[in-house]
Amino acid sequence: MAVEGIQTATNDAAKCAEIKRAKATVRDRLEAGYDGRHPPFGMQFDDDGQYWVPGEEFSTALEVIDLRDVDHSYWTLEGRTGVPYSTVRRIVECRGRYLSAEENLQLSLQNDAFEGSTDTPRHNFSVSNRDRPLSSMSRCGLSGSCIIVSCQSARDAIAVMVTHGAMCVCLTPW
Repeated sequence: MAVEGIQTATNDAAKCAEIKRAKATVRDRLEAGYDGRHPPFGMQFDDDGQYWVPGEEFSTALEVIDLRDVDHSYWTLEGRTGVPYSTVRRIVECRGRYLSAEENLQLSLQNDAFEGSTDTPRHNFSVSNRDRPLSSMSRCGLSGSCIIVSCQSARDAIAVMVTHGAMCVCLTPW
């Protein structure tokens, strides 16, 4: 009985120390300007583990926002996207976070497309028509990191780029 009491006290002390270390780590990350919590739906930490960037489900989060903008209910959004009601609500409440991430990603991709040496073929990232149907993807052959795709929207093109690790997307008319 006494041994169990000592083990419990030791475990409690270890757990308290672990909690203090975790709180200090989060505080240090926030003070350094990094994101300190678990990334929201559709986001992930960047390669350095510092900031949230669009992840594999980012296009789904943008789809939720688009559908909500045309007055679909949260329940309808859950049925159409497969995203749970509570997550749909959080996405809609934090829409600015997603739209900012989308804008930052577009700017980053544009910068990547225009930077580099003159002997390396580069492609412009541009999506002007939001009404293009989504079609199959293929590589353009000029660089291994470029994908040719027709998309419904700029958001779809960005999602393709994020999901497939492309540096740019060459858009084809449909």
